[in-house]
Amino acid sequence: RSNEEIRSLLPDGYTPSADVDTTTTTDAGCLMVDGSCFTTDPNNFFGTNSDWNLCVEAAGQSAVKQHGKRCLEMGRDLMITSIGALTDDAFYEDLSATAEANGSRLILCTGSM
Repeated sequence: RSNEEIRSLLPDGYTPSADVDTTTTTDAGCLMVDGSCFTTDPNNFFGTNSDWNLCVEAAGQSAVKQHGKRCLEMGRDLMITSIGALTDDAFYEDLSATAEANGSRLILCTGSM
């Protein structure tokens, strides 16, 4: 992809410190921009060997149910903004137990704007 295409995927107002090198990827296939992994593939995201330790969910309740446990199993903290996903008591207990078993934290954000 061109630098323009990659820049269009970045958050509004974010400017990389240099041109994006579209040939530089991690072993998991992430495009690296200023030390951050950009990918639309969950397997690439979770497969990276980088030192990230916090995943901030901002993708909806289905994303929590689909990917939350995997994050916690990796020993990474998970901040959930779509806490409605936790109205299922069994699911919440499973995530809590997974976090405790793997030394992770389950961080719940409440409120709206």
